[in-house]
Amino acid sequence: MQQQDLPSRPGFREQGLWVTLVSLVLAVIAFLCLSDGRRISSTGDIAPTQLMPLCSAIVLLVACLAIGHSLIAVEQRNRPLGERDRRIACTGRRVGSAVLACGVFAACCAAWLTRGNGVMVLVLLASAALAQAAMIGVQIVMLRLDRTST
Repeated sequence: MQQQDLPSRPGFREQGLWVTLVSLVLAVIAFLCLSDGRRISSTGDIAPTQLMPLCSAIVLLVACLAIGHSLIAVEQRNRPLGERDRRIACTGRRVGSAVLACGVFAACCAAWLTRGNGVMVLVLLASAALAQAAMIGVQIVMLRLDRTST
């Protein structure tokens, strides 16, 4: 078997994207489990006691990202980003920004149509998570397609 026939191993960028996607999914699941079906108060505002599940999910997200990227960085040192990687990252950020812009518009509409700040905050959080997932997903797909075409 020739060297060209062997599948290339994912680089730091792709492995980092996978770590980020898995960490994001874990944080969202942790938030949903810790919030335990708590409803927004009758005034529509988020109570200070409802912030603990969000803070816990953020701490879990940051810890998973730090540990995962540290392990990958130790394994793959000194690999420079090429033009292809920069192009893929730029495209992913562009798609993520568009998703976030739609989410901010939806949050503004929710703030205008509902009472209190609860629905608006939840729509903003969901749009931020969806924007990040869209950015990561686009980059992973582009990296996979680019790697299989070469």
